[in-house]
Amino acid sequence: MNFTCTLDFVHQTGGMKQWYSQQIRQEIISELHQADFVQQFSKNVEQQLKQDYV
Repeated sequence: MNFTCTLDFVHQTGGMKQWYSQQIRQEIISELHQADFVQQFSKNVEQQLKQDYV
């Protein structure tokens, strides 16, 4: 009885770890996308400002 509970627990936590790492990976990817977007955005703003004030 205890043995099956332990197996179940290990299986569940293993699944959780996998899910958790996928979540983290997705978060990191979206963070990177956001950072990329922000960089692109600030470049555009700089260009816009240069055009406006030249």
